Amino acid sequence: MAKILIVDDESLFLDIYEDILNGAGHNATGVLSGELALKCVQANQPDLILLDILMPDMSGLEVIRHLRADPSVSNMPILAITSLKGTSLYDEIYEAGGNGYISKAVNAKQLINRVNEMLAW
Repeated sequence: MAKILIVDDESLFLDIYEDILNGAGHNATGVLSGELALKCVQANQPDLILLDILMPDMSGLEVIRHLRADPSVSNMPILAITSLKGTSLYDEIYEAGGNGYISKAVNAKQLINRVNEMLAW
């Protein structure tokens, strides 16, 4: 069972992702902002972060950059979630330090498979 931190400013998506991942045997918890995510990462040291890219105040890309600059968590896997499509966005995710991305409109099986792939790294 992996500890997974879900970061999304929309509580509906947090609830959906938590239900899916907890149902798959993981220990998933969610926060609604990038700032809370940075605090939670330090306190809880999750095995994986599932991170929305488009959030107010602090974007997911900013969160990734903050985490990659901190040696204590710089190797933590980060799976970006986005509703946008486009090569330039995907490039930005990888350039910031993200390990992968998935569409926000993902189904349960796809989410579980992608998370398990990321955890196997």
